[in-house]
Amino acid sequence: MTIRPALHNDLPRLREVLADTIKDLRRRYIDQWDDQYPDGSVLVRDVDSRSLFVLTAHSKIWAFVTMDVICAREWADVPWKVTGRCLAVHRLAVSPHMHRSGFATRLMDFVEEHAKTHSYDAIRLDAFSGNPAALKFYENRGYQKAGIVRFRKGDFICFEKAAV
Repeated sequence: MTIRPALHNDLPRLREVLADTIKDLRRRYIDQWDDQYPDGSVLVRDVDSRSLFVLTAHSKIWAFVTMDVICAREWADVPWKVTGRCLAVHRLAVSPHMHRSGFATRLMDFVEEHAKTHSYDAIRLDAFSGNPAALKFYENRGYQKAGIVRFRKGDFICFEKAAV
C-alpha cells in the first residue's frame, strides 16, 4: 500500500473511483455528491495544485483525499477552537469495493502526520450531516464538532483537531 501525490495520468481512475463512490452513496440514500460536485474539473484542479493524494494497492488506485490550506468561505463564521495554521481536508473517497479495508484510516493517518511534520496547528474539514458513517469516522478519530455550514446539498458538520 502506497500513498503518493496524484498525477494527470491517474485522472481516469480517479473519475472511476469518484463515480463508484457517488453510486454507492446514492444506493445508501446519501445525497452528498453528484455530477455537479465534485466533478472532473475539481479533480484536475486538485492534481494541478498537487493537493490530491492517492492510495494504491496492488498497482491500482483505490482511494484519494485532497488536503490544502484553502478553507471554504462558508467556514469563516464557524467558532473554531484551535488557532494558528490550518490544514483543510476535502473529498476523501474510498472505492466501495474496498470499504472496511482501512484505507480511509490510512489516508487520515497520512493527513495527520503531514500536518504534524509541516507544523500545522489544526486540521479542519466538513462532513455531510446525512452521512452517519463519515460523521462517526471523524468523531472516532478525535475530531471535535465546531459548527454547521450549509452547502447546496444541505448541512455539513465542521470538525477540527489539533495537529500536535
